[in-house]
Amino acid sequence: VDNTGSMNATFGNHTRLEEGKKRAEKLINSIRTGSSITVISCGRIPKVEVNATLDKAEALQGVNGIKSTSVSGDINDSISLVKSISKQYESYRAFFYTDNSVDMKDLNELQTGTWRA
Repeated sequence: VDNTGSMNATFGNHTRLEEGKKRAEKLINSIRTGSSITVISCGRIPKVEVNATLDKAEALQGVNGIKSTSVSGDINDSISLVKSISKQYESYRAFFYTDNSVDMKDLNELQTGTWRA
């Protein structure tokens, strides 16, 4: 989840960050029970909020705990972190909630999703 300053802009009746978090929550709730979930925020630097939990409630708390910032940053900086984490799994899906484009060429394209404001 991108939490840079640009995500504070409005998107409908709320901010882009609020919309991204809402979409991340919806995704987590739809994931099959027993799936490992990692939540990463990306402000100035990427930060693992929740690492490899099987507990949807814990993952949701991680998403809800992501705070807005006023810093600049580039969500593409999180790609190497996602790649490192994904190496431990046979298959994975990476979702990015951001208002910028994400270069996912090095990630498994069939297992990747994006949303942009």
